[in-house]
Amino acid sequence: MTAKEHKIAPPIFSDTPPDFQVTIIKYSDTELEKHGLKEALRKIVLHVQEFRSITNAEVQKLNNVSKATATRYLSELEDEYLEKTGTTGVGTQYRLKGLTNGS
Repeated sequence: MTAKEHKIAPPIFSDTPPDFQVTIIKYSDTELEKHGLKEALRKIVLHVQEFRSITNAEVQKLNNVSKATATRYLSELEDEYLEKTGTTGVGTQYRLKGLTNGS
């Protein structure tokens, strides 16, 4: 089975001679709650884990919140969980930290 079929992020491969490392990211709702994330933020991280990315508009729909609140949620998650891809504006997407476009 593939990572996508298991609804987890693809593994992150790093090759820094002489070492080779594989990192598998699998967040659970319980684990994220233990890290102190409120439900709305957990939903975002789990969505990104399953669908590989999220936009501000998707956060608005997922959590039934305003654009400003969605922006605030994404900013909070950028510190530890997400990274912004693209320029600021409509085309901006957020992915799990450490993933590349090909992952």
